[in-house]
Amino acid sequence: GGGGGMPNAPKSHPEGHNPLTNPEMVRSVRILDRMANQNMFEEISMDFKYWEDASDAFRPGEGSLLPLWKFQSVKSKRRQVTAICWNPMYADLFAVGYGSYEFLKQASGLICIYSLKNPSHPEFTFSTESGVMALHFHPEFGNLLAVGCYDGSVRVYDVHSTLHAPIYEATVKTGKHNDPVWQIFWQVDEAQKALQFVSISSDGNVNLWTMNKSELTHENLMKLKVAKPHVHGAGGAGPGAKGQAPPLEEEEPTTTAATAGGSCMDFCKGPGQEHIYLVGTEEGAVHKCSKAYSSEYLSTFLGHQLAVYAVKWNHFHHRIFLSASADWSVKLWDSAQQKKPVMSFDLNDSVGDIAWSPNSATVFAAVTDDGKVHVFDLNENKLLPLSSQKVVKKAKLTKLVFNPKHPILLVGDDKGCVTSLKLSPNLRRSSKPEKGQKLDELEVAKLESVLEVARKSKVEE
Repeated sequence: GGGGGMPNAPKSHPEGHNPLTNPEMVRSVRILDRMANQNMFEEISMDFKYWEDASDAFRPGEGSLLPLWKFQSVKSKRRQVTAICWNPMYADLFAVGYGSYEFLKQASGLICIYSLKNPSHPEFTFSTESGVMALHFHPEFGNLLAVGCYDGSVRVYDVHSTLHAPIYEATVKTGKHNDPVWQIFWQVDEAQKALQFVSISSDGNVNLWTMNKSELTHENLMKLKVAKPHVHGAGGAGPGAKGQAPPLEEEEPTTTAATAGGSCMDFCKGPGQEHIYLVGTEEGAVHKCSKAYSSEYLSTFLGHQLAVYAVKWNHFHHRIFLSASADWSVKLWDSAQQKKPVMSFDLNDSVGDIAWSPNSATVFAAVTDDGKVHVFDLNENKLLPLSSQKVVKKAKLTKLVFNPKHPILLVGDDKGCVTSLKLSPNLRRSSKPEKGQKLDELEVAKLESVLEVARKSKVEE
């Protein structure tokens, strides 16, 4: 039995068909590859699933990070990690963008898509002519990846496609940015017919891109202009600047025309506020903007002395955001109060990136050039991090993301490596709602009580 199809067997893969390229064969090999990997990395897999740092129970106010897998490939070694994004559909899948922050060391770019299940090599790889600087998976269509490059171009890849070319690309002909694209965000809007994403660049433009049938088209959302200049010296834009307001007013006409370089952005996560976004600039200002107004900022926050590398809205409290800068500081702002930040944290080195925890309104993490990851829980300590841990040797940390589902952080460095870290229990405390309570409301109240204390202490100062 079973031999019915045998006489035709030799014809089933003539000269041109290699059994190794058969989709079923490829799938089987992938599964075997993952099994082999899980056996090789079995101890790490067990740590990922079950490790809890027992010492946390004896040291309230402190926590630790356990390094798990490292992700790097031969191609990525000579490049810097410039972007990391988790896939919205698969909690183990993430994309990493590689390029270079250094003007004189530009080379081709690389995108690797990894799974936590297979640390030894990426699932998919795409190469780009220019260094990759930003990427973002579509929140609903997890196969679509928007990418921004150092040469100002933007493109969209279909990760499932067998083609290694982008399905959409903005070129000089269709219009692109003139300078590096630092961040890119898909826009999810029920009313829209076509898919859209937003990009921000050093050329001072925030652009909205629409995927039409045949090409990418763009419209300008905002042209960034330099805000009032800082008063350098004692106090920066703090109280000391108030006395010097009149001379600044006179200088205004000459300074407003100058274009500001956009360096980062983030969209508000509050329901009904999806059109509100923040922009960080190379001049140190943070601006709150709306997609509805392209001519002016809703408000401006002056507090940083150097370029702002990241701005992030809180996941729970929709007025609160963080900014991180090359001036060694992370600042926490209430968008309803422009004057000065509610809290400020000095991290002793340039801060490359920040991220709020998806599970707690008071937990955030930051990475610095000295290779350290700093994790704060403001509910436990309003001044100092619960953990400041050096996780790479002789490398600068550039990017950081929390996993939406697992207690995992990913950090990227300037040597092309991404390290996964597990947060100990003290670093991931979240409210425990009782009957009739909502987690979101508890988390907002928790952060609000921290801010109340911070505001009172500011007044006393």
